Formats: sequence, structure tokens, C-alpha cells
Amino acid sequence: MEPKYLTIKQIFNQEDRYNIPIYQRNYAWEESQISQLIQDIYDVYPDGNNYYLGSLIVYKRENIYETIDGQQRLTTLNILACILKHEAKGNNYFDDVDVNLQFDSRVKSNRTLSYFNENGYASTTLDLHPQMAQAYEIINRKLEELFNRDFSESDKFKAFLEYFLTKVKILRIQVPEETDLNHYFEVMNNRGEQLEKHEVLKARFLDVLSKCEESEKYRKTFNLIWEACSYMDRYVQYVFKIQHRKALFGEFW
Repeated sequence: MEPKYLTIKQIFNQEDRYNIPIYQRNYAWEESQISQLIQDIYDVYPDGNNYYLGSLIVYKRENIYETIDGQQRLTTLNILACILKHEAKGNNYFDDVDVNLQFDSRVKSNRTLSYFNENGYASTTLDLHPQMAQAYEIINRKLEELFNRDFSESDKFKAFLEYFLTKVKILRIQVPEETDLNHYFEVMNNRGEQLEKHEVLKARFLDVLSKCEESEKYRKTFNLIWEACSYMDRYVQYVFKIQHRKALFGEFW
């Protein structure tokens, strides 16, 4: 499959779905990275030239693109799209645009992005993913700074919206069907920002489980336990839902 340069509007179409597999790290971009991405787009949009945002490496399963490399950027763009979508109400910019990212076995991440997409972000009692909620606030604050709190009625903001959807491009690279994804993931990790040793270990465990019967069930169960054990500031029992604690840990857990 030939690599394709796709606009943001083409990435966020209403048919394709992008998936963050469970061997990937959690969303972890911080303010400097998020602000720089938005600032870079803002700096070039008045010229009207295409802006190339980098690459997105994926493995296609039917109409779902499993994201191998570029997931931090892709997640940030989805959160940004949620904000722009709500600020553009009354316009037609997002009629054919759909926030289309999902996370394997990460209920909180899926719930958070779904909430952003449907409601925007306001004071909420929902248990949202903390880094994603922080990213939403950073993006919103950055847009307010750039546009002086003037969004929906601003011609400048409308021009930015149109530029973001039609001129910002990503190179989507689709790996061949026979690719060993776990091996490829390790190679990608070695050439860029490296995973922590425990994250590499997690990927190797998942590789072993992928060879078992009912592998999907075992991989999801393993990921649930791994994620629960990763919270070091509380007893592991408290990470599981109440109805699961007794079954997992006994009556007195």
C-alpha cells in the first residue's frame, strides 16, 4: 500500500476508525508538546500553504487502522478536533468530520474522548483520563490566547478552522498484512523515544498471549490487571470496580 498524504478532514472521515492497541503507552503529551503543535499550525495558516505534520504508521484491519506509531499526536489532534467542533457550532465545517479514535481495553480513555466529543468539556463529576483532561484544558487555553477569546464569530478563527481541516496533512503509512506487529513495534521504539523497560515487557507478554486460544480475552484480562497494578498510590483492590473486587480478592479483599 502506497503511503498517502491525507488532510485532517480525510483522516477524520465518517467511515474509518483508528485504534490505539493495548501494547501502546498511555497518552502522555505535556504542555510544551501540545502548545507547540498548535502554535506551529497557527504560525503557518495565514500563508495558506500545506503544512505537513509528520507520519502516522498503521496496520489496517477491515476499516480499522491500528496505530503503531504517531498515537500521541493522533490523540492530541482528536482532542483538538473536539474543541474546534464545539466552537464551530452553527457553521458547516464539521458536517463530514467525525472524531474516530478508540482505545483497546482502556475504558477511561474511551469514556473521556467520547465525553469531549459529545459535550465539550465543562465541570464534571465523571472519572476522566487525567492526562487527556489536562490536554483539553491546555488546548483550550492556547486557543483563547491566540484568538483573544474570540471564537465562533471571528473570521480569523473560521479561516484557521478551514486551514486545519483542509491544509494540515499527515503521511499515513500502511504496513503490509504479513507484518509481525510486536517485532515492528520494538524496532520503532528503538529508533525513537524509547519505552520504559516495563512497557517493553508488557508488549512481550501480550505477544505470548496473542498465540493462545481465545487470545483476545486473555490479552484484555492481562491489560486490565497490568493497568490496575500500575497505580502505585493506592491499594490495587480500589482500582477495580466494586462488583469485581469480591470475585477477584474474596469477601474481605
